[in-house]
Amino acid sequence: MAQAVENKAELKGENKKRRVWTWRFPLASLLGAVYVWLGVIVVHHLVPEIWDSFLAPWFEGNMILGGSLKLMALAAVAAGLVWAWPRVFPRMPGLSGGVFLLTLGWFVAATLWWVAGRILEWLLSWGQWGAAANYVGAATLAVLALLEVVWLYRWASSPRLSTWSLLLEEQGWFSLNVYKKGQGIWLRRGTMIGIILLLAAGIWQYTRFHLGGAGEWIISIPFTNLAISFIRMPRLTLSLLVLGGGGWFAWRLVNYPRFTDFLVSAENEMVKVYWPSWRSLWRDTIVVLVTMVLLAIFLYLMDIFWTLILGRLLGILGA
Repeated sequence: MAQAVENKAELKGENKKRRVWTWRFPLASLLGAVYVWLGVIVVHHLVPEIWDSFLAPWFEGNMILGGSLKLMALAAVAAGLVWAWPRVFPRMPGLSGGVFLLTLGWFVAATLWWVAGRILEWLLSWGQWGAAANYVGAATLAVLALLEVVWLYRWASSPRLSTWSLLLEEQGWFSLNVYKKGQGIWLRRGTMIGIILLLAAGIWQYTRFHLGGAGEWIISIPFTNLAISFIRMPRLTLSLLVLGGGGWFAWRLVNYPRFTDFLVSAENEMVKVYWPSWRSLWRDTIVVLVTMVLLAIFLYLMDIFWTLILGRLLGILGA
């Protein structure tokens, strides 16, 4: 009887935790995504604006020192936001994955909203709307924004998002843990170096040919006269994003269990490879070179032979 009461109490406690997690997880994920985007705005827009307005004039004679201090200030603010993250948001299973997915969701929703606004501007410019076009377009975009927010919250509350979030965390995409530490080291390092070199080559091509322009990327808000800076210093910003994101992807890839097991097994097989001695290597090299020379002589003689034969035949046939 006591065991049944204890099991019932444990089940009740688990159900309570599940209910709390059910409403806390989507809310925390949404707020976490908002925190990430606010952090991006602070680091990418607010701090540079404050620096350029108040501190940059002090370093007009020394651009290198001013630029270095500006980057240090940006790095310090970003580090502070990262430090504050675990102190603002509670530890919760799948929260990192949920924040990542909803951050991506906010970006996709904002992009679709802007594209819809540009298309709507183009469509309304064809009609006889006149001054009412701005009001109609703004109202339509406001409704669209509200629908996107509702959709994001419903998506955050759905079991699918929690499942994907937990799966991302279980696969270690937001962890610094090393899978099978000390095994397959050379192939892991080679894979990471290859990915980083590939990204570095892309960044070099981007900066070399000035793809996308070197100036500030500015986008206009549909049906308004407002324009916002989307990316400041696009060369530096995009290069750092690609290099940082690619480096993190490479690190997590070589610690992804399935891929890591493949690399470890491949390196273990490479250890079993027989490496010949220098004497054997020289002997085999000489054999290969002699064979190639003899084959070249044979092909040359065959070419001469068939040239003579075909020449005689063509002469006989009168061609």
